[in-house]
Amino acid sequence: MIHQTGGGTGMTYESLRPAGATVSLRHGTASGPVSFMNIVNQVTDVVKQGGVRRGANMGMMRVTHPDILRFIHAKNDQHSLVNFNISVNVTDNFLDAVDNNEWFQLEFDSRPWTQAIYDPVADDDYAIYVREDNFPCLAPDPLVFCDRDAFLKQDLTRYKKVTPPSPGMIYPRDIWNRIIASAHKYAEPGIAFIDEVNRHNHMMASMGPIYSCNPCGEQFLHANNSCNLGSIDVSKFHDTANRGRRNINWNHLRHVVHASTQFLDNVIDTCTWPLPEIEDTVKRTRPVGLGIMGFADLCLKLGITYGSPESCSLMHEVMGFVRYEAWNKSLQLGLEKGAFPEFEENRPAYQEFIYDTIGLSPEVPLTPRNYETTTCA
Repeated sequence: MIHQTGGGTGMTYESLRPAGATVSLRHGTASGPVSFMNIVNQVTDVVKQGGVRRGANMGMMRVTHPDILRFIHAKNDQHSLVNFNISVNVTDNFLDAVDNNEWFQLEFDSRPWTQAIYDPVADDDYAIYVREDNFPCLAPDPLVFCDRDAFLKQDLTRYKKVTPPSPGMIYPRDIWNRIIASAHKYAEPGIAFIDEVNRHNHMMASMGPIYSCNPCGEQFLHANNSCNLGSIDVSKFHDTANRGRRNINWNHLRHVVHASTQFLDNVIDTCTWPLPEIEDTVKRTRPVGLGIMGFADLCLKLGITYGSPESCSLMHEVMGFVRYEAWNKSLQLGLEKGAFPEFEENRPAYQEFIYDTIGLSPEVPLTPRNYETTTCA
């Protein structure tokens, strides 16, 4: 239904049983999350043939899942999951294990996984390869394989095969390097720092953790929510008459930010929704994602090298201004039309965020019309 209306989906597949896990009802075995992703990929192709635009999907998996290697290497060719972006949800505990050079226990359904982990690159149980002269101590970075071809071409005679201390464990530096190598060669998978996402989740009290994002990755949302996006071309605000504050017409930009925030809020009330669950969630949270474009052109007009420290400082100033004014307008709209329905249960989180982080005056009534106001794109 979502693809038929031109929308995309973001889903986490970590709740599905790993491949080979016992399905007790009929004493069978599970086919694993990646097999279900292939089904969604095929369905997306079918819908695409009759629709007005190609469907899009974001598939995500927590790095702790026993099928994480199948997931990382799921797009190691040009033909698999072509209707998907994929990203690994990296956790703080995993990153700590990378830093500390420790083995890492995978788990499923909050319980340690005690079976061997399948490695599609080696087509065998998971192991790492280190130089003989570094054994028995693990090397900081073992031999890295981005795909099966790389594994088959490698001369392993000079390396020691090291198996995990117990089944169900992986070596985090190997997994981290595989993600990087695969992303470099195939542009997949991406990385999402999911614990950091939830540290900035202002709706934790009423809606719980966030598990996934939209297909392009710029909006992390709760289940059945929708990204409502718009962009301001900041290159249009170059002010040749103003020699102060980086030659930007800040008053004009403020006016456009306020108008855009109100416009996007109105979209929520005028839009038609593919599913009642989506309509209900969106109207309870009223998310708005106002972003910017044309930043490179603005740098060119200002004589600033794109990517330089000065351009980063300018980006911080421009986007900080947009965020401040978008929230300012959202509070004004809330006074006029009412705060979004989920707000009261999450008031303490928003009080800290809007007054302390954004910097709006506590004298301004805390009545946000929208659960979010900006986006990273």
